[in-house]
Amino acid sequence: MATLELFDSLPLSRANHWHRVGAPGGYEWWEFDALDETSGMRVILRFHDGFAFDPEYARRYDAYRRRPTVHSPPVPRQYPCVQFTVLENNSVVAANTIRFGEGAFQADAKSGAITVGDNRLELRGGETRVQFQGGDPAVSAEMIFRSRFPSLPIEQAIFVSEMGGLHRWVLPQPQCDVEGQINFNGRQIRFGGVGHHDHFYGTGPIGPSVRRWLRGRAILPRRTVAFHICTDHGSGIDHFNAVAADDRHVARIDGGGCSCDWNGRTWRGLTFPTAVNFGQTLLLRRPRIVDWSLNSLQVLFDAYVDGETCQAWGEIAYPARLHKGLVHCGVMKWLEG
Repeated sequence: MATLELFDSLPLSRANHWHRVGAPGGYEWWEFDALDETSGMRVILRFHDGFAFDPEYARRYDAYRRRPTVHSPPVPRQYPCVQFTVLENNSVVAANTIRFGEGAFQADAKSGAITVGDNRLELRGGETRVQFQGGDPAVSAEMIFRSRFPSLPIEQAIFVSEMGGLHRWVLPQPQCDVEGQINFNGRQIRFGGVGHHDHFYGTGPIGPSVRRWLRGRAILPRRTVAFHICTDHGSGIDHFNAVAADDRHVARIDGGGCSCDWNGRTWRGLTFPTAVNFGQTLLLRRPRIVDWSLNSLQVLFDAYVDGETCQAWGEIAYPARLHKGLVHCGVMKWLEG
């Protein structure tokens, strides 16, 4: 029987490059968040090799696990995807999830270039160039993310041990200067601000052992805090992970004194936090849902970072719902303005 290579293990200096994940149910994506306070624009982009939250991907993986001699294993290359969200003055003005056919994802290991259809990333150490176009109405963007200071990426595990497989979070550019241009609705907007870039990969699905997963960041002019809260499905215990970056260094926030009140609930029964504390370093309050699908919420919080205030963006996914048949292919909703 033929065997599958799970992924390429890369040195830390190349941790932001493609890991060639081949494991059934695996995934890898690169995420970018850019904020221009002068214009009030915020742009969030994701490039996926294996869209981890695709209901069809989850359905095929579960069928493969039940009858592996009957069903072929679904792998990341079959589910390429690009996502974007554009906010203006904290309101979503354009958003979409664009799925592509098998083979649309391409990566050049030598140059660090990654393409999904006509969308392109160029990974150049301390500088990343992003070109995006798609959606209806059409949105396009060209941006350059430049790291504030040279350093090796940070890489660490995410999720609880019951997940199975390897699930990693890479922070190659936690604090960036960003410049570029956004085009939508007949407008051309020059962009200049701050940003954040991180990267996720895993050798299996984000599966039913995860009840919900909140990830996001609070971006300030001179500091960024990126965070995760993963809730174990069986015990309901929250697992906290946060990293703070400024112009000089990157450090993990001590997990002591962390708490999350999951008291909010949508009419579809999706829970969301009304208050989050990462010790005294980061406090999240007053959640406002700005976008949604049947399996996720995008939320803005009032954030307090060591006495400074800003708007923190967060996305909450509900992986267990994908593997319980609660979300079906063809009924996922993504707002388009």
